[in-house]
Amino acid sequence: MEILKDILFVFAGVFFHMSFLHLFSFYETQYHPIIAKSKNPYLASKIWGVIQFVVGTLILVLCKYQLGRNIQTLMISIGFIFWALFMGLLAGKHFKK
Repeated sequence: MEILKDILFVFAGVFFHMSFLHLFSFYETQYHPIIAKSKNPYLASKIWGVIQFVVGTLILVLCKYQLGRNIQTLMISIGFIFWALFMGLLAGKHFKK
């Protein structure tokens, strides 16, 4: 059960990274197919960012996350960092056109 919780915390970190990206960096999210097709892409990016933030927060609440120096915080950080590096690799391929 602890391994499942750790995996959920990694996903929470990914959701937090995606939410910050959508909320604060429209430059990087404006080319997403669903956002680009909407009538107001800027608003669509912000709404999607809020949804992702809520999902990440729900994971933390349902798993009874305790802020501190523990494995849970490490797993959230790993998810956040993994997604940042992964998106950096994808963005490099996208913007080299």
